[in-house]
Amino acid sequence: MELVSMERKKFSTFITFWRLIRIFGSSYKLVLIIVLTAILAGMEIIISYSLKKLLDSVLHLDYITYRGLILLLIGITILQMVGRFFRTRLAGDYAESGIARLRNILVEYLIHLPIGELEKRHSGDLISRMTNDLNQIREFSTQTMISIIYQPLIALGAFAFLLTLNWKLTLITSFGVPIIFKTSSKLSNPIARYTKELQEKLALVNKEAQDAINGMEIVRAYGLKQVLIKKYNQAVDLSIRSGIKVVKWRAILLAISLFTNFSPFLICFGFGGYWVIKGQMTAGGLIAFITLLNPLTFPISQLPTLLGELKGQMAAAGRVFEILDIEKEREVGKIYTIQKEKPVIVFKDVKFSYPDGKKVLDGVSFEIWPGEKVALVGFSGSGKSTIFKLILGFYEDFIGEIELFGHSIKDWNLKALRENISLVSQETYLFPGTIEDNISFGNEKADYEAIVAAAKAANAHDFITELKDGYMTDVGEFGDKLSGGQKQRISIARALLKRAPLLLLDEATSFLDSQSEYKVREALNNIMNAGITSFIISHRLSTIQKSDRILVLHRGRIVETGSHSELLEKNGIYKTLYLHQIIRGLELEEKEVVM
Repeated sequence: MELVSMERKKFSTFITFWRLIRIFGSSYKLVLIIVLTAILAGMEIIISYSLKKLLDSVLHLDYITYRGLILLLIGITILQMVGRFFRTRLAGDYAESGIARLRNILVEYLIHLPIGELEKRHSGDLISRMTNDLNQIREFSTQTMISIIYQPLIALGAFAFLLTLNWKLTLITSFGVPIIFKTSSKLSNPIARYTKELQEKLALVNKEAQDAINGMEIVRAYGLKQVLIKKYNQAVDLSIRSGIKVVKWRAILLAISLFTNFSPFLICFGFGGYWVIKGQMTAGGLIAFITLLNPLTFPISQLPTLLGELKGQMAAAGRVFEILDIEKEREVGKIYTIQKEKPVIVFKDVKFSYPDGKKVLDGVSFEIWPGEKVALVGFSGSGKSTIFKLILGFYEDFIGEIELFGHSIKDWNLKALRENISLVSQETYLFPGTIEDNISFGNEKADYEAIVAAAKAANAHDFITELKDGYMTDVGEFGDKLSGGQKQRISIARALLKRAPLLLLDEATSFLDSQSEYKVREALNNIMNAGITSFIISHRLSTIQKSDRILVLHRGRIVETGSHSELLEKNGIYKTLYLHQIIRGLELEEKEVVM
């Protein structure tokens, strides 16, 4: 069983290596790097041979040969310098272009991953894979890969040349190489495991740091500094422990490297010296052999360390490929023309559970027709936002039927479908950049006048023009330079600029004060009355009273349907929600009076 596991690891390392080579592309650069490396390795052998001849010329007082060899060595050294310069430059270019290509592929995959897959992972872990793990791959492509090619070539060349000098001593000296290789390969396996563990712990460190930075206001307001420092230090301690494990095994391999570098010389002196004493070998021949032995022993001594580095870097690459191996969001499907005579949204006995097994929807059925303004209400956690996610195609593993604009959502091309939907989420997100940039994301082809018109409709124009830089104001990371209400109005303007036939409003006025809420609601009502189909989620029942229909969602089912007045007459869940909000509103008014 252990043997099978080891074979799988070897196969996995090879597959990861091969996938990297394929992604990096630029095969001609890789070929040139290999050719230059082979030439440089050959030069090393020539230098070693020339040193042997140089020693002979000195012993025989052959000045002409001596001078020629000196000039030859100078020429080869210059060629080595030039060759190493071009090889290093080529390797750097190959690595950087390959890393850039891999990073672009990784970003594209992240953008196209299903929402469910992204929700399983912390953003700090994903960032770690795009930084720490890619840096490990860069080190592989600039250093380890070249050494893996270069060192064996030198060792093979030196071995072949030593055979011509004294085949017996060469075989005796090289006797332990297979044992060294096998031992090094086995001892390097833990490095791959602990390197992957280290990368995961570094991702945890990133996660804790990112959480602390993103929640800095809450950290200070609640005095959570020590709590978060403790969590961060714990994550750092775990990464240190993993790092120590990696260092420990690298130290073991380094010790083995030193032993493998020294032991062949010891064997050579032992047998060679004995043969010199017995007259079976000359002292000059032994000195020449020892001189040429270094190009053989040094690559072999580096083998344990190289294998450890290779497996560690392939483990990091494996973490990147874990993302690339996730099936992307569906990109196939048909592009339909919107037909106004068919329902915009149809749910037929839809059931849905999240990957953790939590059932959210249990037989939801409803229809929304073109031009309708329909509201969806219910207690927190009843599944309202989940319905919006299903409409947007974020999850497709539901049971039942969902039709949008007259066609099954599973037949739609998701990109084309989403072009017909505008969304204002309760979790407002603004991208780094200007206010104009963020509004224009709704329609990148829109001109400045259209952007201003959308801002006016969302009641955002006045506060924007009061800012020093107006529409060119930088919103900061996550829009942190703006208030919650300002961010929400920009998000609404972005959705309005898109002018899609279906507008989804998920708590669109949740961060607005009463005055701004009234103005935005008025603007939205004007747009909805213009024929756009609107589907609204709101906890504030006062904002949806004029809806054509209200759907009441409770425990995963639509339990009530009707207008505001019709639902109040039913004395059901809607009336309970309504009375609860009235009582809460009175309590808030009383508190304001007391203050």
